[in-house]
Amino acid sequence: MLGGEVMNRYFDTLDFVAGRMPHDPSSTRGKKVLRQALAREHDAGPEANYIIRVWKEERGLKERLIVSGDVTKPRP
Repeated sequence: MLGGEVMNRYFDTLDFVAGRMPHDPSSTRGKKVLRQALAREHDAGPEANYIIRVWKEERGLKERLIVSGDVTKPRP
């Protein structure tokens, strides 16, 4: 796990961006905006998804459940 000081910097960036974007942080577009901000400000790569997930847990944000298809009917 990343150190607390570094994570706080990431979280500050995510708080700033999330407070100014019109998208839900759990939406596809919202996650993309958050990933782009981490890449731009901190040079974060694939670890951005982990950082966002931890940030959401720390802030008490819920993951949006996505159900595709009709789950009430059994598949043939």
